[in-house]
Amino acid sequence: MPRQRRQDLEPAFLETGAIYAMGVTAFRGCGSRFCPPTRPVVLEEVGPEIDTPEDLALCRSIAAQKGE
Repeated sequence: MPRQRRQDLEPAFLETGAIYAMGVTAFRGCGSRFCPPTRPVVLEEVGPEIDTPEDLALCRSIAAQKGE
């Protein structure tokens, strides 16, 4: 079976955990951080994936080179 082209796939989003905003009443009512109305905020920039101490060291090195 041939692989499906990426252009033909449904859009997929990665939950980054960066920002969640909701009303207190809705949050308490649904018991989840995904309370209606829910809308994604898609950022143009992609952040680094930091899963290991080595990943963190690499990001720190890159930030230091950029003067951040």
